Amino acid sequence: GGSGGVLNAVTKSGTNSFHGNGFYFLRDAKRDTASYFDQDGVPPFHRDQRGFTVGGPIKKNNTFFFLGFENLKESKDRTTTINVPGADLRNGITPTGTVTVHPTSAALMAAMPLPNGRVESNGIGEYTYEDSTNVDEVYWMAKVDHRFGANDSVFLRYTRDTASNETPLPFPGFAVTAETTGQFFIGEWTKVLSSRWLNTARFSVNSSDVEMTNVAEGIDPSLSFIDGKVGAQLVVPGLSSWGDRGFDDRAYWLTPYQAS
Repeated sequence: GGSGGVLNAVTKSGTNSFHGNGFYFLRDAKRDTASYFDQDGVPPFHRDQRGFTVGGPIKKNNTFFFLGFENLKESKDRTTTINVPGADLRNGITPTGTVTVHPTSAALMAAMPLPNGRVESNGIGEYTYEDSTNVDEVYWMAKVDHRFGANDSVFLRYTRDTASNETPLPFPGFAVTAETTGQFFIGEWTKVLSSRWLNTARFSVNSSDVEMTNVAEGIDPSLSFIDGKVGAQLVVPGLSSWGDRGFDDRAYWLTPYQAS
């Protein structure tokens, strides 16, 4: 079993003076070094991360605003090594003798690249290549605080986070793309009742949307269980799994409400 947890986070508020800041973070492959597996040098890599915050008064001593923005863009290649059938296995030549290759098995092996590295005695070889991961995320937040008096105050906050990314799977051509949108709204009223009593009322609405898509580029349509996609994974001992996630495109929507 496991235990849950409660996390309280406080968002900065505006004041009677205007204040703000900005930032920019850059990283690219020029500052990286190649690993042992990077046969062609350092793989391409680029990350941009930028943002700002600004806050101040709408009406001095009563109403204030605070805004925040952040954008992350990243494109990263990585060196990946997978196990594929060598030329002998494709022709039915195994360590224990020669066998007849079924046409379906031949078609599946033909969809896999030939080894470009060492080949073991069992006929399985290594194929090394570069795949790419791409991320684009935009986050922003807006908050307004208002004081009705010394003992009454409210705030409203809206947050939006959108992201898209593409995650490669083993074997060139296979990937999963995801598009996500999160929206979060909260309102809070705080009233001081006395020197000993304080009342806080909150209401929130959160919305999360996720869309996932299988990508199968350059794959023989005759190997697809779902139009345009393979819709399955082929798992053979000693070989890397070939195929996509094994499901059709899907989407999730979740909108919880909370009052306290």
